[in-house]
Amino acid sequence: MAKGITASRAVIRKMRTFLILSALLTGVRPYVYQKCELAELLHKNGLDGYRGYNLANWVCLVQHESNYDTRVIGRNRRGGKNLSSDYGIFQINSIRWCEDGRTQNTRKLKNGCKKSCRDFINDNITDDIQCVKRIVRPQGMNAWYGWKKRCQKRNLNDFLDDCKM
Repeated sequence: MAKGITASRAVIRKMRTFLILSALLTGVRPYVYQKCELAELLHKNGLDGYRGYNLANWVCLVQHESNYDTRVIGRNRRGGKNLSSDYGIFQINSIRWCEDGRTQNTRKLKNGCKKSCRDFINDNITDDIQCVKRIVRPQGMNAWYGWKKRCQKRNLNDFLDDCKM
């Protein structure tokens, strides 16, 4: 009987270790949205028509900034120096909109979204959406180079045709 209990405890320990490791490893994995799934979420959170930009513009922006990946960090470098970083699915910049503890910020407006940049690299994008609403107020979508280069002045009428919304 003692051998059976000891063996059971060993199995439980191994299972517990496996579950902990699995949780840690899956916590590292990014969540990558599907286009239509993201469109529905952005619509529910009031971005369709926000500041005059339709849903197709928002989804196009995300496609070209992060490829729908919630955990992307983009580094902006010049001359070997890290000038700033962009965080999350919307690539929110550390110079003006969030605090990353690394970016030298001499601008008047700092941490405009009142968040740590790390808050934008998780699977809950509700705070990201609130922040982009702040960003688009003064700058419009011109704040994002991916949108300017690949979405602005393009016909996006059929961009979301495959989404049933």
